[in-house]
Amino acid sequence: MRTIVTTFAGFIFIFAAFSKNVEVKPSGVYKTIDVKLQNKTIKLLQTTKGKSLEKSISNITNSPEKYAPPVFYFLSSILFNENKKDDAMFWFYAGQLRGRIDANICADKSAAGAIGALNDKFGTPINQYAFKDIPKLTNIVERVLAWEEKTPCNYDRRWINLEGMNAFNSDTNSPLSIPKEQWEDIRKKTRDDYRSSFYEALKMIK
Repeated sequence: MRTIVTTFAGFIFIFAAFSKNVEVKPSGVYKTIDVKLQNKTIKLLQTTKGKSLEKSISNITNSPEKYAPPVFYFLSSILFNENKKDDAMFWFYAGQLRGRIDANICADKSAAGAIGALNDKFGTPINQYAFKDIPKLTNIVERVLAWEEKTPCNYDRRWINLEGMNAFNSDTNSPLSIPKEQWEDIRKKTRDDYRSSFYEALKMIK
C-alpha cells in the first residue's frame, strides 16, 4: 500500500511514500466494480505505437466522459513524451481533479492515496514544465475546471474503492460511496477547493 501527503491540490506537493505490490482479488460487492475499459485502455496506451496508439488517444479525447481518471494520467504521460506538453498538462490536471472528486465520493477514505500515487508517478515533469509559464498554466487549470463541470461521468466512479483498505481487507459490509444524491454537491465543492488551492499555490511561489 502507499501513503501520500499532498498539499495545494497536487500543484505543490511533498510525498512521503512507501509501497509494496500486493495483488488482491476483489470479493463480494467489489467484483461488481467495472474497470474493464479503464484497464484495457491503459494497457493499449502502454503497449501500442503508431496508428494504434493514435486511435486510443483519439478515443479518449473524443469521449472523455467514458474514462476513469487513471486513464487521463497515463494519457498525459504519452502526450508529454510526444512533446505535446500543453495537452499533457490539460489531461494531467483533468485526471487529478476528477480523481479528487471520486476520492471525495468514496466512503473508504484510505482509497484517496491512489490519487497521490498517480500524482507521484506522473506529476513531476508536467508540474515542472507547467510552472515555467504561469499565465498558460492558469488558463489550462480554468479550462479543466470548466471541462469538469460540463462533462458527464459515464464510468464506474467506484474504481477508486479497489485502491482502499476496505477492498484489501475484503470488507464487504462498509458502504462504498457517499449517497448518490450528494455527488453533484461534492463535485462542485471539489472544483471550488481545487481552484482556491491553485491560486493559494501561486501566491506561495511569488
